[in-house]
Amino acid sequence: MKKNLLALLLLLLLSSLAQAQQETPLQQALAQNMVTLSAQAAGGLGRQNLQLKIRSLLKRQIRLRIPPGLHFKAQDSGAQDLFTATEDVLVLEAGAEKLVSLQGFCMNASRYAPAARGVYHFQGLASPSLKVLGDTLARYPPLAEEWGQMFVWAITDGRGLYPVYVDSAFVRPATSLMAHAAAASGQASAGVHVKAKESRSPTVTVFFKKGVLAFHNPTDQRASFILCDAQGNKKWAYYENQPLSHGLKHYTFGVNEIVAVGDEPVYWAKVISESGRVLAQMKVDRHTEARDVQPSVLSFTFQFELRQPVRRASLTLYLQDGTLVEEFKRYSELGIGAYDLHIQFLHLHKTNTPFVAKLLGEDGRVLAQQLVKSP
Repeated sequence: MKKNLLALLLLLLLSSLAQAQQETPLQQALAQNMVTLSAQAAGGLGRQNLQLKIRSLLKRQIRLRIPPGLHFKAQDSGAQDLFTATEDVLVLEAGAEKLVSLQGFCMNASRYAPAARGVYHFQGLASPSLKVLGDTLARYPPLAEEWGQMFVWAITDGRGLYPVYVDSAFVRPATSLMAHAAAASGQASAGVHVKAKESRSPTVTVFFKKGVLAFHNPTDQRASFILCDAQGNKKWAYYENQPLSHGLKHYTFGVNEIVAVGDEPVYWAKVISESGRVLAQMKVDRHTEARDVQPSVLSFTFQFELRQPVRRASLTLYLQDGTLVEEFKRYSELGIGAYDLHIQFLHLHKTNTPFVAKLLGEDGRVLAQQLVKSP
């Protein structure tokens, strides 16, 4: 009897030790409710910009493996999702909680970098092509630190690949990474080169800025929102030849580029009409700070009287010098009678700026007009 009891105790002990030594992948532990996870950004891009808080729900010790190639989705829809290329193992005692800091690479080159304390949600493993990239980068941290973001953007956004310069010890893995990123993004390999002995420091860095562009679109039209370099050459587009309705527009966007260390890049974000007219533009450089824009609100009553029916009329607002501000509203038909149209108009001019409200007929004839300004 005693021998059987001892054997049972020994079996339980060995089973417990085996469970303690076995590594459980993070995604499996979450799926089986072994742990809870919350994630937030430290702000910006770079080392340890993603912070995880992991708490054990078990009554025993667990060895938790955090694999590379994880996808974290930003709660802020305008912020970048993050991709990890780090491997770690945590030992959590029963009910214990630990903090882990990882580097999250941007997965959306047209969005802005995460703000400090920005909330992120775990999405599991990234796409197969990114997972392969993450596994390799995890084995070669120097490559990940300098070139990881370029390889990620090539796969996620189709961004260009640049020649890679590495120490001789990393030529083979860098060549493998370049080939994988080129194949996954449908690009030609840009080549891998050995760094000069006198140049052991990083050769490239990540430029990232958040911009806010507010403007008034005067009329319904098609337009493109693009990014140009300092010489006016188009680099890429946020959108192209899309319908743009009239009214106040407010874009919060990201400018993210791989640049040479020491460079001072200058970019121009431009909204261009189908005819090539620049509707709005903004310079972006290292001094750029994202400042929110608060529009002025003009509330007024447009009073007029029609002695005969009017079809396809439009209410349009101008500056006093005749500059079109906005084709505010169209009316398929207006009948005979007196009208009191209560209007709330958002604009970016000074608060006390006067405007001229005009009711225009189908032929452009002025049917009624009124000077309006803030009281």
